[in-house]
Amino acid sequence: MFSLSFRRDPDELRDLPTDPTTADIGDLELILMRQHVRLLADNIVILDTLVPLLYMAGGLALVKNLHDEGTAELGIPEGSLKLTFHRRGDNVTIREFIYSTEGSGTYQQLVEEWERFSQEARSYLLSEFPELRNHPQVGDWFRQDSG
Repeated sequence: MFSLSFRRDPDELRDLPTDPTTADIGDLELILMRQHVRLLADNIVILDTLVPLLYMAGGLALVKNLHDEGTAELGIPEGSLKLTFHRRGDNVTIREFIYSTEGSGTYQQLVEEWERFSQEARSYLLSEFPELRNHPQVGDWFRQDSG
């Protein structure tokens, strides 16, 4: 079983070096709008650190494109953390190499959990920065399911 969550910390969103509503996609994904993200698999902590929330929400594409018998990597912009996803049939194992932690669950459960996480991240970031809905590079993503 997987659990992917973040702690809402508006203080992390204040005093940013660049205004997210005008920042380019690189800054949005790699350095801005950080929140404390926690990923568990089999109740084992795989990831527990500050990460740009938009970047982690975007990991949904990697998860959805993980082919049967496939492997994919998600480098974490903070530090040198790296998540590796190994899919074998309906089973997915996630491993983080720096701390040598890993856990498993079903592929369907991972997709559903990441979809839920992405929707929650989108709603939260829009509540803090409503102008992101009109951002030229990520506005379409922020307008999904938001009316």
